[in-house]
Amino acid sequence: MVKKIPLLLIAPLILGAFWNQQTAKASEAEVADQKVSLNVVTVATKPIKTNVQSSVPPSSLTESTIISSSATTSKVAVTPKLVGVSVASTKMDSITSHLEEKARKLSEPTVETKSTLSVSDKGLDQTVSKQANVVNPPAPQEEQSDLQVMNDSRLSVSKASRVVQPVKAIVDDKGITIQYQATIPTNTSILYAVWGDQQGQNDLTWYQSSATGAAYVEFARHKEYGKYHIHTYSKSYGIMVGINTLEISLLRPQITSKVVQNNSNSFTITVSNVPSTITGVSIPVWTDKNGQDDLKWYQASQTSAGVYQVLVDIANHHNEKDLYNIHIYGNSTITGGQIGLATRTYSNVESKANAKIYVIDYAENKTQFTVNVVGSSSTKTLTDVQIAVWSEGNGQDDLAWYKPVISSNMASQIIDIAKHSNTSDNYIIHVYTNYSDGSREGLSLGAYKITKKRVDIKAPDVSVVNYQASKGKLDVLITQGTKTIKAIRVAAWSEADQSNMHWYVTSSLTNNQATVLVNQIYHKLLEGNYTIHTYLDFSDNTSRGFNLGQYYFAKPIGLSASQGNYAVVNNIIYLDAGHGGYDSGAAYFNQYEKTLNLQMQNRIKAKLEAAGYKVITTRTSDTYVDLIPRSENANASLSDLFVSLHFNASTSSYANGIESYYYEYYPEYPSAINELYHDDLERLSRSAFLAQAIQSAAVKNTGAKDNGVLRNTFAVLRETTAPAVLLELGYMSNATEFQKITTAAYQEKLANGVVSGILAYYKHYTV
Repeated sequence: MVKKIPLLLIAPLILGAFWNQQTAKASEAEVADQKVSLNVVTVATKPIKTNVQSSVPPSSLTESTIISSSATTSKVAVTPKLVGVSVASTKMDSITSHLEEKARKLSEPTVETKSTLSVSDKGLDQTVSKQANVVNPPAPQEEQSDLQVMNDSRLSVSKASRVVQPVKAIVDDKGITIQYQATIPTNTSILYAVWGDQQGQNDLTWYQSSATGAAYVEFARHKEYGKYHIHTYSKSYGIMVGINTLEISLLRPQITSKVVQNNSNSFTITVSNVPSTITGVSIPVWTDKNGQDDLKWYQASQTSAGVYQVLVDIANHHNEKDLYNIHIYGNSTITGGQIGLATRTYSNVESKANAKIYVIDYAENKTQFTVNVVGSSSTKTLTDVQIAVWSEGNGQDDLAWYKPVISSNMASQIIDIAKHSNTSDNYIIHVYTNYSDGSREGLSLGAYKITKKRVDIKAPDVSVVNYQASKGKLDVLITQGTKTIKAIRVAAWSEADQSNMHWYVTSSLTNNQATVLVNQIYHKLLEGNYTIHTYLDFSDNTSRGFNLGQYYFAKPIGLSASQGNYAVVNNIIYLDAGHGGYDSGAAYFNQYEKTLNLQMQNRIKAKLEAAGYKVITTRTSDTYVDLIPRSENANASLSDLFVSLHFNASTSSYANGIESYYYEYYPEYPSAINELYHDDLERLSRSAFLAQAIQSAAVKNTGAKDNGVLRNTFAVLRETTAPAVLLELGYMSNATEFQKITTAAYQEKLANGVVSGILAYYKHYTV
């Protein structure tokens, strides 16, 4: 517990101590025939705690010893040693004032012990009872002075009073050399109490000097930077007497750092002036972007005494061009751990110029111009270019964005006002460039005036020709005007709910004209008034619609199976050679299925025509026709049946034989143009008969393996109104069978089998 000492009680003791010291070494100095011989216990500005430590001093100070205060002291007497001072009696008021100030400071509570601290008033017999946990410091000495008196103009000090400081301390990187400079009396030892300022007296260590008064304090024992306290005591016959107090400061290492950019991908950090007490340097680095998501610790390499370096690759930091944070840490032999040495930042953002941006090929009477974005090795690297262009009239209703391709750090874009308002106007250009350093720049190139030459615009002409009500047909004739037609769409329907609407689409024009056939068969063959709408899409991305009115289509007569009347037979057969054009079908041994399909179609066609039948085909050359148009053509042909010709393939080289397919309904594949008849029982029955007749005859004629009649929802089987089959006449993937199906003799056998099956169908269903 800390006790406060009233000023009036302690003042006599301090006054006596002060006066006693003035006469200790100068017997000739007397003041008013009065002599005071009292010793007092002085109080430290910061208390000392006991702490048992051990140490091995440097070899040069082998006689000094580090001791534990709790192990060596049972009684401690603190006797301040003051030099003699001659003071005139007329100056007593000044001395009294000075001593009162000292007494006031000493009365403040600064010491707490676990035992009772008793102060004797018996002069030199004054001691501390029991073993003290806190050791009071010696009497304070005036810093940097040989005098133990205040600089008061009212005090006269004799030259004889000047003395040399009894203790000096010399600091190096690793510790403190302490030297007691006065003569050490016989049977007297010198002890030093040393501790750092950071955490009280947690590191308090007692050092016993050598016979010459020397001791060495290792910083590594105290593990602190900052202020250190050194209190000096003499010990004689078990009595401890305070002699002197010193304070020194150990600064953290004052390193320097430098960052040098090596290239666009790396930079080097150099740390210099690193003392020997730092045994390693670690440097965490990260950019300002996205917190510390790119934080990386680097272990620096020592390149020479006191110099460490580390190479930072920006690939470790997401290749960011940004502000880099650099913290420098060292492994300290003093603290036994890592300490912070310095922090700094470094920006690797390129200072290169932006790319040059300008317009070329501009003239007021031209409707095109070019925007150039030109970079080089001396400019920033382009990563993206975006160009916004619009005309002043009507705000930004014609705003269009361009994204030219970057090549060799350059980009170029042709601007055509036809993609904007296409009128005489001022055209505004903004260019946005992104660079590899993460920067984005926007530049307005201003407005460029375009005056278009006046052109008389001729409107397109759309009309109905070749109207045949009894046949349910008409043609829509389109003649192109000034604007280029990109696509033509014709919609026709007769039902109020548009349930039989069909769209006719084409983009083919000959001599600026196109003809679109509207046929009743694509509208469920319904009688009624048909509404005809035509839409033209132009190359300038505009469209125009035409209502051509209503046209009556009569009830169909003289129909065939292609229109769902299976009772009528016209002796017309539709042959469909599968694949074609870019769709080769199966390909084996340098042969394409599309070629074999066309060869078989030609053989079968010739034989049927020789038998008196009319044959219509999907294609007669190597051209591509999509699946739905194949069925549309068949449905418009008045044919009695549909035969699609194919050759097969398998992942197994052993697969072989012939197989035939007819339609099976799958709910997940609804009909697109044959809603009324795709699952008609009569159609399915006739299709099954035709498939079986052809399968049996083809297998019999060729001796091929019979894979049977199968069912599937192939598009040509689903969308064709007439009875329809799809034939797989052999496996191209089987080497043996491939050799057969590519010969004329075997193809003749196949053709005869197919024709035989078709004739069997007609014989069975003869009207």
